[in-house]
Parts: sequence; C-alpha cells; structure tokens
Amino acid sequence: MKRVNVRGGAGWGHKLPGANWGVNESHTEATFHDVPIHASFQMHSEEMWRGGRNGPLHAAWLAEKHSFPIYMQQKYPDVPASKAFPRKKTDTLWPFASGPVYSDSFCYMVALAITTGYKHIHLDSVFLQNEIEVYTEAPAFCMWLTIAAAHGIKVTEWPSRFLAPFSYGYEPRT
Repeated sequence: MKRVNVRGGAGWGHKLPGANWGVNESHTEATFHDVPIHASFQMHSEEMWRGGRNGPLHAAWLAEKHSFPIYMQQKYPDVPASKAFPRKKTDTLWPFASGPVYSDSFCYMVALAITTGYKHIHLDSVFLQNEIEVYTEAPAFCMWLTIAAAHGIKVTEWPSRFLAPFSYGYEPRT
C-alpha cells in the first residue's frame, strides 16, 4: 500500500515504512534522527521565509541542493529543490462552493497525497495545539482528512490527537 507519513516537528524520532513528508524546519529533526525526507513543504509567503520565519538558517538550507522536492507557493530560481505546489489540481478536491481552505501546511500535504495516489496517510506527531492552530487551522485540516477518507484513503495517526474516539454527551471532555 502506497503510504505517506505526514510528520510534525517532533515526529522524526523513529523510522516508518513509506514516504516521509515534513514541514518548514523539520529537516533538522529528520537529519538528527537519520530519517530520510521524501518531500518538504514551505508554504509560507516568500516574505516570511526569507525574513526568518523558520529560523535564521532556514533560508540558507532552502538554497542548498536536495534530493527531494520542497513544495512552495512557486518555483524560486535560488531554491533549487523548490517545486510549485499544484493548487489548481488540489483545489478541485474541495467539495463546497466556497473555498478551498488551506489553513496550514498539513492541509496542503493531505491534498497532495490525495492527488498523487497515496492509499494511506499516517499522521506522526501532528498536534495543532496552540490557540491559532486549534481555532483557525484544525477545522480545515480535519476537513482535508475527511476528504482523504472519502477518497478511500486510510488515515491513521500516532500519537492520537485528531482521530481519538469521543462521543459528546456520553463521556466527559478531557
């Protein structure tokens, strides 16, 4: 089964079967743990990533040659591995008249996994826990996971954050 591991910043401490996709500066954890990267996503605006949004060394890392694509808003001549994210293709997946909503890099990752034929999306240490992430990013991310499931894609995660069983009214909130 063609599997992609969507990895959060802390999700690189172990090797998993399938392709490994990371975000922003998560390459430092992947390198530290000797886990291969198959794609990276830097979806912030050019102003943000050139301005140090992901640390002072991130822009220099982007300028290096890499054996994997770095998905960005567009192809940049000074970022050799940059690849324009295929929004026209992924936008067609959104099922509502308004949208699509890409509230964070993880949304782009799931959308690309759907359009590139993955049959299993595994979330590894994707938490979205601070106030901005919880209120503005998590709802659309959950929608993209639902769209993936509707396309017959198996979605799993470890540790559990988004797929933990819960029945409102039948059990206490924790």
